[in-house]
Amino acid sequence: FYALDSNSAITTKSSVVRCIGNMLNYISPDQLSPEEYSDVMERGARALISNITSGKSMKVRWNACYASSNLLKKEDVTEDTGKWVLDLVNSLTSLIQNFQNFKVRINAAVALGAVWSR
Repeated sequence: FYALDSNSAITTKSSVVRCIGNMLNYISPDQLSPEEYSDVMERGARALISNITSGKSMKVRWNACYASSNLLKKEDVTEDTGKWVLDLVNSLTSLIQNFQNFKVRINAAVALGAVWSR
């Protein structure tokens, strides 16, 4: 995964971001080696974080929040999973507190509400 470049069309970017969240939700640890699973989860989460924090389009940020919700509702995603979990939660929290678009703020709050365990 990589942070999507700014030359991508907004619609494509939004779809890709949602796809990343869906894929991370459906992939399970028994499908890959532990190292591969950890790497895929971290790289996918970092791509979401990048689009949450610096997406130029509200639609991309909204979809990144939606995708984060899919990721955070996994049972095996806890604060012990990796540093990326805390980074993702912090980026969503920052959106809720500081972002001007209320649709994005609401979806960031929904994503935080999807956390499986606290």
